[in-house]
Amino acid sequence: MTSWGRDEPEPRSWTSGPWSVDVRGDELADVTFDGSLVLRAVRAVIRDRDWNTVPTTVVSAELGDPLSLSLRFDGFGAEFDGTLSVTAEGDILTVSFSATAHRDFLRNRIGLVALHPPTLAGHPLAITHPDGTTTLAEYPDTIAPHQPARDIAALAWSAGGLDIAARFTGDTFEMEDQRNWTDASFKTYSTPLDVPFPVLVPAGTEISQSLELSVSRVAPAAIQDDPAIVFTRTDALVPEVSAGSAVEHLVVGAPTEVAPAVAALPPRTRRVAVFDAATHITEPALWDALVAAAAGRFELVGGTRAHFTELNRTHERLPADLPALTFSITPQMHARENAQLVESIGMQRLVVRDARAIAAGRPLHVGPVTLRPRFNAVATSGVVEPAPADERQSSPALAAWTIASAAALFQPGVASVSWFEESGPKGVAGFPVEEAIRWLRELAGHPLFIAEDLPRDVWAVAAELPTGPVALVANLRDEPVTVRLGTPFDRGVSIPPLTALRLG
Repeated sequence: MTSWGRDEPEPRSWTSGPWSVDVRGDELADVTFDGSLVLRAVRAVIRDRDWNTVPTTVVSAELGDPLSLSLRFDGFGAEFDGTLSVTAEGDILTVSFSATAHRDFLRNRIGLVALHPPTLAGHPLAITHPDGTTTLAEYPDTIAPHQPARDIAALAWSAGGLDIAARFTGDTFEMEDQRNWTDASFKTYSTPLDVPFPVLVPAGTEISQSLELSVSRVAPAAIQDDPAIVFTRTDALVPEVSAGSAVEHLVVGAPTEVAPAVAALPPRTRRVAVFDAATHITEPALWDALVAAAAGRFELVGGTRAHFTELNRTHERLPADLPALTFSITPQMHARENAQLVESIGMQRLVVRDARAIAAGRPLHVGPVTLRPRFNAVATSGVVEPAPADERQSSPALAAWTIASAAALFQPGVASVSWFEESGPKGVAGFPVEEAIRWLRELAGHPLFIAEDLPRDVWAVAAELPTGPVALVANLRDEPVTVRLGTPFDRGVSIPPLTALRLG
């Protein structure tokens, strides 16, 4: 059992010539060529009619030549057996996926997904379509609300001194910007979203897809060092910090339901938002009803009770007179691995960057930030079950993760950030994360220092307290790290793995 409180398969490395892949359960992670990253990951995924990911079991794994994983997909009404295999020959690596359905199943998507690293933002991208034509584009810098690449048969890009080409077979593919959900990737996946779903997959159906990567070295790979942490004092104050949502959510189906919901609010209520039960955003008619019912008694905000995705895609139709915006965050929309949590931190910083641009000077209320989604915002069946508690909620590592999350989210324009719940299995009370929330509350309302030039998976934030500057530093690596803190601290510090320190 790790500091995360959750066992995961130990990654195993597979190499063939210049190619290397880390096998992490059912995921082919960190696909590299000659030491340079080509893809963040490749995996085979089955999604049900509510976009739930069908649980995958690795029945057996052969890390020979070829690499072969025997997979079992079982859950949410699905029952599939499949094989994911990898072969390499010179500068070409091929990933093949085949599966057979053993019962009728309503699917939204079945097939390979390829995750491109977020460091490709701004890089040119060539998209070859099934008819043989090519479109020149780029990986988006600003988080794209909709698919940045569609109708894909092949892609070509350059990174890390490599020219890379990827060819897909077995379906038409497209790409989405998963940074919308704080995933550290651009995802190329099969079955475009404009194809109607769900679709019945009859028992006996066989599925076959492949991804062929062709790579050549055109320049030396860059060498990266761990830099010193530079703190920049801002004109902003550290945001308000809370456990549980800082905004009271009214979720209604019609404007007539708003006034009764306002009348039932507890006396301690300070800040209120209203959201449509189906679209999960502040629809104009609901906002007008809230303004009338509140009669100036509360601080009112609007936006979405779901992910930044919904804010990014719908902000132009939100009421123009919203005085402040809100959205929530979870790192586990698409995957549950510990690495997924760690990688989401940098994406949280990008999400706030783009949310500030949407807010256009209005304050942001971010949260609650929760390990697992509070509800399924994309369910099509009408059945929305709350997610169970995550076993990592009580882990020591969550305290460090929460400090790192704060370091990413504390930016000028952010008025408040809330995490988890106050108590219970999804809360902070009695768990190690409670101390992290206490440290963050100590900084709230004081001048904010933002940390820049951060070493990999090390995060820091600081504030000027009446007694002097205080920094919170988190190490999300699995090994200890020694870092140098710049002005106003000017000191070195060693941080144990998956640990946060308070330095003052």
